[in-house]
Amino acid sequence: VFAYSREPDTPAGRLKGQLPEKVKLDRVDAIMKAQQEIAFGQAAALRGQVLEALVDEKTGEGRCVARHAGQAPDVDAVTYVLSDKVRPGQFVQVRCESSQDYDLIARPVDDILPGRKTGRSKRT
Repeated sequence: VFAYSREPDTPAGRLKGQLPEKVKLDRVDAIMKAQQEIAFGQAAALRGQVLEALVDEKTGEGRCVARHAGQAPDVDAVTYVLSDKVRPGQFVQVRCESSQDYDLIARPVDDILPGRKTGRSKRT
């Protein structure tokens, strides 16, 4: 969410009676708080669900960062997979145990899915 900003040489930029910056920022804050409640609720609703996730990286002993189909890289929340067995590039079935703000906390339900080794295609 971005606050409106006056752009030169645009019809909206030439309008009289532009809103004060504080009003714009207050409105952005209200929208972000409402969206945060929705997003936290959606993450919490996934508790107990089994999802397929692609492991992106190991972040420490027994913990990896992964993404399920609804999580875009570098934009959305992530799924933290609690396991020593999974490796980056692997697809795993995980059960969501909890959520922490926007992110999910999950554990693998089975071993690595057969025949699925990486989510990244190699182009030459």
